[in-house]
Amino acid sequence: MSEAVIHIEQGKPGSAPGTIEVSAELKSGEVVAGQHLHIPLNSSLTITLRVAQVLESKAHGVRFVLDCDDEEATELVIALNFEDELLRLS
Repeated sequence: MSEAVIHIEQGKPGSAPGTIEVSAELKSGEVVAGQHLHIPLNSSLTITLRVAQVLESKAHGVRFVLDCDDEEATELVIALNFEDELLRLS
């Protein structure tokens, strides 16, 4: 499976319960459904979320949906404020 590095521009609750819609600048690679976004909390703990769907992919930008399982998990991830972060997908 391919890997990517992205710079998160915006993360907001998706239209379906338990999802997050992400807008990001693509730094390298390609974002595809089934990849996992890794959000580091500290040097030894990372939250990993699956890319459920790619909504739009352009030369330097991408919009995709993350699967968070339920609304409580969605609220927790949104509260982490992962915008303006450089993150890895694999």
